[in-house]
Amino acid sequence: MESDALPPKLELDGSYDRLVAVLFEVFQADFIGSRPWFESMPVVFDDRCIDSEYPEGFWHVITRSESEGRILDYKRAKRLPWLRPLLEFGPDEDILRWTEDDFDRRRGALRRKHFIWYERGSYLIILKEIPRRYFLATAFHVTGEREHERYMRKYLAQKKGTGD
Repeated sequence: MESDALPPKLELDGSYDRLVAVLFEVFQADFIGSRPWFESMPVVFDDRCIDSEYPEGFWHVITRSESEGRILDYKRAKRLPWLRPLLEFGPDEDILRWTEDDFDRRRGALRRKHFIWYERGSYLIILKEIPRRYFLATAFHVTGEREHERYMRKYLAQKKGTGD
């Protein structure tokens, strides 16, 4: 993938409220104004607003979970403009894709997860397959060599057909 095929990362400075407002403008344009598509099915997100005016799906692509709750993850948030283009971009040698079957304890059933990893940009998107659409579970910056190796092992295992 050519580096100019993706929008630039966001420069994030200013107050927390201003940053969240700027990030939500991007999310709103890419996910609320019109739906992205992946493999010819729409991508949806958790649109519930819990303890906030913003939907849960938005929080899951700009924050990370910590013991005190979710906190703004700058490395994740600044890559938000990449999310939709990476979903909609066709096959490319710089975008690693694979699927895994995962047991969903809440539903008591297997659920297929789709991973879209822009390795060079250290950005990973996880979608859950649901009937006639995909659910945006999360997207984040892959931090550190250990995490990079973990996802590379997963990718190579699926590519070989051996699973994890």
